[in-house]
Amino acid sequence: MRLQGTEIWRPLPLQERAKLLHHLRPFWDTYRFRIAPQIDDVIKRRIAEGTFAIRAGSIRASATQETGIAVDLRPRRSQTWERQIFDTIVIATGPAHGTVFETNPLLRQISDSGLARSDPLGLGIDVDLQGRAKDRDGHVSEALYVAGPLARGTFGELMGAPDLARHARNIAQCIKRQFEATSSASRIESAAHNGSPGG
Repeated sequence: MRLQGTEIWRPLPLQERAKLLHHLRPFWDTYRFRIAPQIDDVIKRRIAEGTFAIRAGSIRASATQETGIAVDLRPRRSQTWERQIFDTIVIATGPAHGTVFETNPLLRQISDSGLARSDPLGLGIDVDLQGRAKDRDGHVSEALYVAGPLARGTFGELMGAPDLARHARNIAQCIKRQFEATSSASRIESAAHNGSPGG
């Protein structure tokens, strides 16, 4: 299914894509990615030792205390919040692609200039099927391409290395074709100019 992800994603209407993200994305993100065997071994050992626990829930707030970092947790399917103290917190929710124009100075400037816009699902940057960015009015750029996870709104899955490699190769081929077409047009124009009377 991973290899067919883009073919499944692209024909879906926007509303169906939004439903898919809302209902299935947590499961996809959990089961799609592989873990390194060394890390898996450590996690299994720590669980067996009782020094590591995996719990599903929500985080409401946190505060620094003398003994560590206090975090309010609400276990899944519970209405009760519990405050717990931790030595260290690692945020591993993945990249916030929906806020790249606000958090990245270069992308903010590109957006402020009207050269690119967010995709309708808030997954990154709106692009066409060749990976070309769409400006604020929806027109396609001939000079601005988006390679990688920021193009997920159009292509679907673009997080794994094989997917990224395929996507980058396709964009490189598009750029090559564009360059060849431009070079060919320039040669024809130059030949026409040199062959004209008085040229």
